[in-house]
Amino acid sequence: LLESLCRQLARAYERHEVLAALPSEFPDLKALFRTAVTEWPNFEHPLFLFIDSVDQLDDSDGGRTLEWLPVVDLPAHVRIVISTLPDNEDFSCLSQLRESMRIQGKGSQGGVIAEVETISDPLKVLEHILKGQGRKITQEQMLAVSKAFDKRKDADIGPLWIRIVAQMLTTWRSFDGVRHELKSSVRDIIVDLFARLEALHGKFLVVAALAYITLSRGIAEGELLHLLSLEDDVLADVYEWWVPPIRTAPPL
Repeated sequence: LLESLCRQLARAYERHEVLAALPSEFPDLKALFRTAVTEWPNFEHPLFLFIDSVDQLDDSDGGRTLEWLPVVDLPAHVRIVISTLPDNEDFSCLSQLRESMRIQGKGSQGGVIAEVETISDPLKVLEHILKGQGRKITQEQMLAVSKAFDKRKDADIGPLWIRIVAQMLTTWRSFDGVRHELKSSVRDIIVDLFARLEALHGKFLVVAALAYITLSRGIAEGELLHLLSLEDDVLADVYEWWVPPIRTAPPL
């Protein structure tokens, strides 16, 4: 992420000499990023930098400790907007930001933390989204959503959770009933989705497919099938009880 940010900022501010010799070591990138944020912008060319979901960074080089991120003492023409989920047992990005702003921001121009309120009536929002897609759900299915909402923690139920649940419910038919439990947080509902995909299609196929989709940042289905057909573990798992004349990944 830091290398990508430095590269984008160098292009935006036409620092061609930096692009030609972009450092690869983390301490050098950290120093370059601070220079790029604090020295390159000016009043004629201000900087508005949006960094979404810092909680999804890995922990290498202090990714989620956010030591590399300047949050105070920024020039008046620089604004950095950061988003993160509330703290949990895996990360504490929000607390790290609060602490950095409390310690570093004494006597200087600090930042502002704005917490997004949870949705108080997700059922009405859900009904509105489904109505826009020409779909309705049964009372039993709506009750499952309500139960998931009742189990929520602070800030668990937000627009993203509602959107994911709505997308899931569009695949539920009226006679299906409740096909599976709806988790009450964004992280849990995504992890549960991956687990159900693995149970349905096999772990090797799901892991390989998601890896190729992530790395390619856009891939056609035919191209994905060709790549999966090169994975011996995927083919061995898919064709556990039968060997086809031509060993290729089946259509997704």
